[in-house]
Amino acid sequence: EELASALHDALSLDQREREIRHWKLYRYVTTYTASHWASSFVTELQLIARRVEQQLALEMQHAASRPLNVQRDLIDPICSSSRASFASSLHESRASSQIRLFLLTYEDTLRPAHSLLHLDAPSAQLTSTLAQLCADKRNRVYLFSARSARTLDSWFSSMPIGLVAEHGSAVRAFGRDAKWVKLLRGGGDSGSDASLPWLQQAKPILQYFTERTPGSHLEVKKFSVAWHFDDAHPQFGSWQAYELREHLAEICTQFGAEVMVDKKKLILKPAAVSKVSALRHILRSLEKDGAQVSLAFALCSGNAKPDEDLFSFLRDINSSTAMNCHVVSCKVGSSSLLADRALPSITHAIEALDAFNAGSAPLRRKPGHQRTRSSLTRHR
Repeated sequence: EELASALHDALSLDQREREIRHWKLYRYVTTYTASHWASSFVTELQLIARRVEQQLALEMQHAASRPLNVQRDLIDPICSSSRASFASSLHESRASSQIRLFLLTYEDTLRPAHSLLHLDAPSAQLTSTLAQLCADKRNRVYLFSARSARTLDSWFSSMPIGLVAEHGSAVRAFGRDAKWVKLLRGGGDSGSDASLPWLQQAKPILQYFTERTPGSHLEVKKFSVAWHFDDAHPQFGSWQAYELREHLAEICTQFGAEVMVDKKKLILKPAAVSKVSALRHILRSLEKDGAQVSLAFALCSGNAKPDEDLFSFLRDINSSTAMNCHVVSCKVGSSSLLADRALPSITHAIEALDAFNAGSAPLRRKPGHQRTRSSLTRHR
């Protein structure tokens, strides 16, 4: 019956409608010929080949990152900088305030990332390592995390570590009595809450996909939202994340938000905040305090754009003549980040920090420096 009905409709068309439909079909057949298909297929193959070559070249470039040697890459430059700073302070009759800045990413760098909060808490070994690193008054340690400020406070309230929450949305300075500063549009500081107009538009869409993706869950924080699909079916979860990103693209464009997929989670946050904007805030604060950064050591993992931007910013600092600073960027794991040095795993990253703690401990009090200062005092 359906075929008979279709034949009847076709024979019943008026002359004008027949001509229009015939013209559309004729144009399609004469345009998309076998020659056109072959040309498109070959062009697509050539494009894929170029992408593969670029990826291989990039992987070879990334593989050129040498393994991190704590003594050679971190401790020896500190010794050289300390001697130069001491000579400069003698010449200029003023004390030096050189510090070492540590920029450490938490998830997948110092601790395996988990979607569930209670599984993401720091281990006793990591807490001890960070506490020892913060105990040296010349160190300024900042931990970058995707977790909220409240969560980070609950984990690290016992130590004076600097914290950067929600991908750079808020910063707590180094020190026990430091307060959180919210970084709003343009990197400015404000005590008021950031308004999230995009959240009202995005939340129903996020809830819709959460209900229809078994194994996924939604994490709503103060400045950002994370949609986790770690426990979803691998193929279906990735497909849903792609579809969700497409649905959120228009909202992001309209309200100044940013959506990105990092491993097994989709993140929605204000576009104005980032790890780089948080680092700029940290450097400005250090400059106000009169501190001179002699070493900047960044430890990071992942292939997301925020990590690439952070390392790129550090390379710009390293090439700048305005800051006399020794910069070392180090990637952890099988990351494709372009870094100076590399470490194979989270365990090696924590061991590197332990090695720095052990190696820099003798530098805190050097008999030679004490004798020089004592003789200088007697001379005065």
